[in-house]
Amino acid sequence: ASPRAAAVGGGISCEHRGGQAAPAQAQQPQRAARRQGGEGGLDGLMHTCAQGLARLVISPRGHRGLMCAFAALTLFALWGISWMQPGLILSELVPSTDITSVYLTAEGDYFSFFPVTVATKAVAYESPAVQTELLALRARIALMPEAVQPLPPFWLHYLLGYANATGALGADGLLAREEFYPTLRAWRESDPLAFAQSQGNFGYGERGELVYAEIPLFVHGVQEPKQCIAFVGELQALCDEASAHGLPSYALGLPFYRCERYVHLRFWCVRGVCIALSVVFVVSVVFMGALREATLMSATLFFNLVQLAGLLAFVGMKINGALVMATVASIGCASEYAGHFTMAFLQARGTHAERITFAYERSLHPLFDSACSTVLGVVMIAFAAFPFVVKYFFVPMVILTILNFANAVLLLPCLLLLLGRSQHTLPLAAAADDECARLEAPAPTPPSAATPEPTPPPAQLRARSAAAASAASEQLAQPSTPEPPSEWLGDAQLAWEPSPAKPWRPSEAPTEQCAGGASAGRARVVLFPGYDLSDEAAWGTSRML
Repeated sequence: ASPRAAAVGGGISCEHRGGQAAPAQAQQPQRAARRQGGEGGLDGLMHTCAQGLARLVISPRGHRGLMCAFAALTLFALWGISWMQPGLILSELVPSTDITSVYLTAEGDYFSFFPVTVATKAVAYESPAVQTELLALRARIALMPEAVQPLPPFWLHYLLGYANATGALGADGLLAREEFYPTLRAWRESDPLAFAQSQGNFGYGERGELVYAEIPLFVHGVQEPKQCIAFVGELQALCDEASAHGLPSYALGLPFYRCERYVHLRFWCVRGVCIALSVVFVVSVVFMGALREATLMSATLFFNLVQLAGLLAFVGMKINGALVMATVASIGCASEYAGHFTMAFLQARGTHAERITFAYERSLHPLFDSACSTVLGVVMIAFAAFPFVVKYFFVPMVILTILNFANAVLLLPCLLLLLGRSQHTLPLAAAADDECARLEAPAPTPPSAATPEPTPPPAQLRARSAAAASAASEQLAQPSTPEPPSEWLGDAQLAWEPSPAKPWRPSEAPTEQCAGGASAGRARVVLFPGYDLSDEAAWGTSRML
């Protein structure tokens, strides 16, 4: 029997032993036994762990306990997320041994006053309605608990006081449209000290009209990120309200530079996570071709993300740009672990328990190697001089790697065992086994309606066998005459001679005499039966060479 038979069309090969095909299903227990008995070290340990984890997940008590444990961990993480605060401590951005870190820490403890400015954009300031809205905005700002009291007067207060002293003030306590800019120019020229004290910081257009003005104030009690974010959100709301009433305005200052980015950070974080999960789900459905398994894989990634955010909250981290980046990137890292196990589950055949066992055997060792290599890749960050780098890069990556591995080898198998499909399209290896078995199986004999021929006696069977053996030996002893190569047919230097009837043996002389004519007695060199070179003097010519 040939050592290997190949199905050329599909690229499928089968191993043969003694003329019979050995399907992959029959070889799997033998390979597993050889691996368990012949291999040691890490491979043997991974095989033992795979078998133990498979038995744990397959057992009813085991997968119920795992599901309850991961559910409790997820709820615990959700509770941590609920009180997780956004922000970033500036002292963590510099080395802890640097004098800048000491200064930033002392600034937060002893210097609690911060200047803030509310700026108004280009608008018809000469309109009494705009003047009324300016005074209302200033009054609402004075009611904020973070504003230092008493709040100093702003530029419109000084201008109205000057107009009242000069008699230009209207009956409603505001400047008329035609009196606004003349009074403003007169106030600036006649009382420059009050004009500078108002801190209006005016901006003028081409025709001398106001296009920019400021309302200054001081705030306190905004050292903590939570307090700062609350103040920024409240003042932004007041500016938005004034803009809705015809007075476009915005706020700026040190609290806004530090905390404005955190006001809507939760929204953008949730949006980025949803987009990442959607992309992973669509790609998994396209490449796996299994909607249910892709859904379970995406659910595992979501649980992994919730657990990561909750555990980071318990280690004292705050929501900021670095943590949001790590959170969104964790979905891609976790999809590697979950995708390997899901693909191994889809490639297996049999019951759910058999497929889970196959998935563990196929993917546990690569997943463990991936987790170890990831930890080794980031372990050097633990020795960085910047606390920010250690806290927001090293710690999240280590926790993320542990959660990725745990969810991929414990939570995901439980979900696949309970909710995964029982049947799936045969993978390439299984299809190859079936194709090999089909090719090697003997063709079925069609049933005959006639009466079967009786079995001949043993003597006749022996005679038939001897005749068949003799015919086979004669056929082997008389090989067919081969045809000469097509490129030799028109060459004058080569001659063709049919092989003799008897088989050629190496012990015979490699030369023979030509028959008849002038060429008799000359030696003819025989290359092998059927081909020879003539005795013309062309054997050593340049044409043959």
